[in-house]
Amino acid sequence: MSEASQSLFGRCDCALTPLLQGLPGMLCVRPLDGAIVYLSAACRELLGVERTVLMGRHDGLAGFMSDDERQRVNVEIRSQLAGRQGYQVRYQLRRADGEAITIDEGGVAWCDERGQLRGVCGYLTDVSAQVDQLQGMAAELGQRRQLQQELTSQVSQLSAQLAELEIRSDQRQRRMRALLKQVQRWQQLLEQPEALNDGVPEEALVAVAEALQLGQAHWWRLSPDRSVLQPVIRSGIGVGVTLTASQAPLLFRALNDGMVMTFVAPTNLGLAAELGAAGISTTEAGNWLLLPLPCGGLLVQRKGGAALQPEEQLGLTAVGLMLTLLLERLDARQARHQLSQLAYFDPLTQLENRRLFLQQLQDALVRQRREGFKLALLFMDLDGFKQINDQHGHEMGDRLLAAVARRLKGVVRGTDHCARLGGDEFVIMLHQIRDNLAAAEVARKLVDAIAVPFQLEGVVLRLQVSIGIAIAPEDSQDVGALLRLADTAMYKAKRGGIGGYAFADGERGAQALRSQTLSHELLRALEEGQFNLQYLPQVDLSGGRIAGAEALLRWQHPQRGLLAPHEFAAEAERGGLWPRLGDWVGRQVCIDRRELGDNSAFLSFNLSLPELTNRRMMQRLLERLAEGSHDGVIRVDLSESALRLAPRQLEGVLRDFGEARIGISLDDVGSGWLPLAWLEAMPIDTLKVDGRLVRRAALNGGAALVAAVCAVGTELGKQIVAEGVEEAGWLPSLSAHGCTGAQGYYFYRPMAFGELKQLMRGLH
Repeated sequence: MSEASQSLFGRCDCALTPLLQGLPGMLCVRPLDGAIVYLSAACRELLGVERTVLMGRHDGLAGFMSDDERQRVNVEIRSQLAGRQGYQVRYQLRRADGEAITIDEGGVAWCDERGQLRGVCGYLTDVSAQVDQLQGMAAELGQRRQLQQELTSQVSQLSAQLAELEIRSDQRQRRMRALLKQVQRWQQLLEQPEALNDGVPEEALVAVAEALQLGQAHWWRLSPDRSVLQPVIRSGIGVGVTLTASQAPLLFRALNDGMVMTFVAPTNLGLAAELGAAGISTTEAGNWLLLPLPCGGLLVQRKGGAALQPEEQLGLTAVGLMLTLLLERLDARQARHQLSQLAYFDPLTQLENRRLFLQQLQDALVRQRREGFKLALLFMDLDGFKQINDQHGHEMGDRLLAAVARRLKGVVRGTDHCARLGGDEFVIMLHQIRDNLAAAEVARKLVDAIAVPFQLEGVVLRLQVSIGIAIAPEDSQDVGALLRLADTAMYKAKRGGIGGYAFADGERGAQALRSQTLSHELLRALEEGQFNLQYLPQVDLSGGRIAGAEALLRWQHPQRGLLAPHEFAAEAERGGLWPRLGDWVGRQVCIDRRELGDNSAFLSFNLSLPELTNRRMMQRLLERLAEGSHDGVIRVDLSESALRLAPRQLEGVLRDFGEARIGISLDDVGSGWLPLAWLEAMPIDTLKVDGRLVRRAALNGGAALVAAVCAVGTELGKQIVAEGVEEAGWLPSLSAHGCTGAQGYYFYRPMAFGELKQLMRGLH
């Protein structure tokens, strides 16, 4: 090894050894054709040689591979790296001791300063045992599939023979018709995949036993080595007993040799002791039949009467074959499920493995580009896991990883994907998130969930988690790039302190943090009573008296002072707090109105679109308003945005308000979309002309629009109120257009309820 290579090897070894401790695989940094730069300490366990032997050798790993295999691997790696930064390849190696092993290698490109591919940095894992298991299961599946085909063919042949016998049989016609019906029904059912969902249908054998007037009926399956009989169905009470070849040699010999045995009593053939060991009564008289079946046998008894005839034996054989076929299909389905679990799921945590997750992420990004939704990738690393692993051992570490996986699945939605990449690294893909804050909320829930102490075998273990978040499409729409960005963001979260999360884009993360902080502050404000109401009086233009007042929600923030709704409405709606805020406003307005006493002044409050569509809140509000006799002294203000609802949906809510004698005002008229036909049909009392429209008409002489709104409202019998009146000179034209009321800073500014109460007492 050259002096430069030794220096590079030393630096790599110092930096990487602490990170690779405890991992089963080997890290290898090498040119595709050239001397190996670095090998981790796992080289001895994986290849059977010390890593110093291979360092600097130009043949590298080629000495452990055939020429054809080495050429195939290099071509495949180059091909994969041509389209992206990462690769995944499987190949065969032969250890120093001659043992052939299967290797899974995944890694990234190693490029020079000009971006030219010089080599790869790969992680090698021995998957020989897993591959052998998969191949064994695949071979077993092939054998089972062949057996199923043979059984299906036999069932079809027997069914045809039964149909022919049923036609020719006169003496047993009724009995054989019932048997034929059972056979045909189960033959059709076996062709339907959903028939496998309910397991082995014991009622099939029971129905056949009833049709043939049988007494006892027992069915066993032979173990794969044909040394044990396992009970499948028993017609009597209780569960059948497992028999070994040493306990029932005569029974095993008959079933293995395919002998159909008929006898009057088990004692005839010396089977009494063997059947007694299986819990089968041998003292009852009758005719007995032992039928061999594939992988087992069927024993039935007919009490008294004639022995079972050949066609009846044929029917029993057909039913046994169908039930055997069903069991084989169930076993095959279970084997396929196990194959899928081994190929696509992490056996320790039962989460998706890297291969399946990357495939799911690639598919999701394709749909994301087509449908335009957002998705988030969360890259997670457990803080403190290595110390727990070192202190309590790998077995406890594995149990902890499985417990972490269960908590992760408890936080994410069923439509999201959660995977273990390896070691203590996990990734989560959030489908169709509404915005970046939604990803931050999930990350916070994950941090909180992992922070709860784990109790495993009487030991309390504590972990924290660092999470990096990348968003598609803003950050990237490429699988490899998203993973790198999320991984980098995770290390950013680690630098900020354990137990936190960070976005790949810093500004996006800061915005999400501010939004999340405001959501928490809103929730605390509700609990601590930081909200209050201010009232803006409305004046009757004909007499100058105060006709009522509009309630305005305010938040007395501990640091930022008094905040209007536009400063927190978006977060309140996002966090689902508007119904609770609206419920509080409606309740407080009712309380304040009772304090005003017996006069005609009204109090009104605004209802937003989320509140109007919340059926439970509207029901509570109507129940509260129905407690007193209001006759118009309580009103609700609806904005034009509420008209985006389907008229039929909104009509029911307004009808309910009318029946409760609640006045209805339409706010900000002229600022948006107003269907006149709808306005005529709905039970609205008052139209409030938007203040911006009033101001523009007064200052620029553009009064035509105000006049048109007033004319339509007057024609429909509505009261017209002008909003945002600032000067006395505006009033004559407003009155001339038909306005009956006005509100604005020219008359009064918003005030606390106590001040409004004193003002109204002084005017009445």
